[in-house]
Amino acid sequence: VELGSVNCIPCKKMQPIMNSIETKYNGLVKVTFHDVWKDTKFAEEYGIDLIPTQVFKDANGKELMRHQGFYPEEEIDKFFQSQGVYIPQ
Repeated sequence: VELGSVNCIPCKKMQPIMNSIETKYNGLVKVTFHDVWKDTKFAEEYGIDLIPTQVFKDANGKELMRHQGFYPEEEIDKFFQSQGVYIPQ
């Protein structure tokens, strides 16, 4: 889950990264974006203090990890690999 705003500069920089992640992991990873400035219920639900925030959940919806701020694609890849999720060949 990507929580941010379309008007936030670091959030705008995360959008192509999160799109790439979803494409690259082809069905293994689903990215959902919520604009917390337009709909504050998601900020409240996730307890957001800072945007962008990325919340990583397992297949059952359990939160595995969250990251606040810009998150480079290479670091997201490392996190997925640490969880046993690899780019499909």
